[in-house]
Amino acid sequence: MRGALYLRRGTGRGTWRTVLALAAIGGLLGAVALTALAGARRTAGAYDRYLRASLASDALVNVPGLLPGVPALEPSERISRLPAVESAATYICWPPGTC
Repeated sequence: MRGALYLRRGTGRGTWRTVLALAAIGGLLGAVALTALAGARRTAGAYDRYLRASLASDALVNVPGLLPGVPALEPSERISRLPAVESAATYICWPPGTC
């Protein structure tokens, strides 16, 4: 018994600090892992919500300037005739570079 008390007294002072440090590091790493997991779950559904809110099916097509030999409204008319286009509108900025 006396040998065990001697061993405890000689090595016990630094041991509890080591155990406490390891427990703190383990707890910190566990908290970081759980936070990352919660963030990943939240992000997984965020993109779908973003697509619904942003009306991603809407698109803006910019035709920069006049094309040689092509009437000004021809690109807009061709885009509006595409099979997946439900509606189209044209905005013309004249003179070019003022908008």
